[in-house]
Amino acid sequence: MYGYFSFANLESYKEVNWSLERRSTMSITVNTNMQALKIQQNLNSATSKMNTAMERMASGYKINSAADDAAGYAVSTRLQTTISSSKVASDNVAIGANLLDTSEGSLNTIGSNLSRIRDLSEEAATGTYSTKDVSAIVTEIMQRVQEVDRSSSSATFNSINLFDSSSATTAGQSGIKLQIGTTSTDTLTLDKNLFKEATSSALGLFKVTDEGNMQVKTGTGDNDWANLTDKNGNLYNVKSATAEGYYTKVSTALTAMFNGTTYSTTTAPTSSTSTTGGTVTTTYSVATTAITAYSASNFLNDADQAISNVTDRITKIGAYQNRLTSITNSLGTQETNLTAANSTIKDANVAEESASYVQAQILQSASATLLVQANSAPQIALTLIKG
Repeated sequence: MYGYFSFANLESYKEVNWSLERRSTMSITVNTNMQALKIQQNLNSATSKMNTAMERMASGYKINSAADDAAGYAVSTRLQTTISSSKVASDNVAIGANLLDTSEGSLNTIGSNLSRIRDLSEEAATGTYSTKDVSAIVTEIMQRVQEVDRSSSSATFNSINLFDSSSATTAGQSGIKLQIGTTSTDTLTLDKNLFKEATSSALGLFKVTDEGNMQVKTGTGDNDWANLTDKNGNLYNVKSATAEGYYTKVSTALTAMFNGTTYSTTTAPTSSTSTTGGTVTTTYSVATTAITAYSASNFLNDADQAISNVTDRITKIGAYQNRLTSITNSLGTQETNLTAANSTIKDANVAEESASYVQAQILQSASATLLVQANSAPQIALTLIKG
């Protein structure tokens, strides 16, 4: 049951064993302390890991430079840029909503005045009021009209005239563009018709000139306005026979209109000159054409159209506000998700880093202790020399 063992086998075994012992034996040297060098390497590694763990726990990030994770650093940087852009877009949407709120408030004020103008016009149109009563009603109508014009011209937001279509760059001509996303194409342009002029003339009610006189709307075109005159074609409140003197005073015309006066339209005065004895004389004449009984009922229809114009704008503003609310919610969700993704990539796991710190600290202490022993190992050479 036991294998055969010869003397030759025993000699071979001793030779192999001696070779192994010779390989595992380290010589005693002074110039090079390999054991100390290896322990120094471990000490440096432990110190580096401990410093890294401390840096991550102190900053809260596991990526503090591109060297920590080049790919992660690039992805995190792009995510942070998008998150920042989303926050700016959210602010833009909020400011856009504030602009719409301001516009709606001004339009509500204008609409309230228009409603009162209509009520007063309907009240004046009935035959139970005297001329004096109608004149008092017209006085309030004129005050309301002036407030409509003032509200339209003074409605501003951050120095932007909200109801202005005087030039191509104004809100009434080009609308207002909102940057609502993170890319150049993520925009929303608010309809320019929301910001058209909302004066009494722009709304088609009637036109008040700089001189305080009035023209009424006779058609759908921008220039379809007529000067009010009496049924005989005589102009009210004509200052002089000049080209600028053919307008009708508002309060006089309205009072007469509500008392049943039928008006006609006039064209601008034409002029002719003649010379007598070296003296040049200019003569003005006014041609008139009849308007079909422009009366209080016509004025009520114009008031209804003006109110409808304002109501349509307010309705569209409400639709835009609902859309901006939806955009705000979408941007909030996007920002939350992107922040979570960036946290996964960049934020440090404090529990994991604290464990790494403790481990590195223990290894550092052990390496430092062992390094002292390794550094003293070559001193045994002195003992050998002394004998």
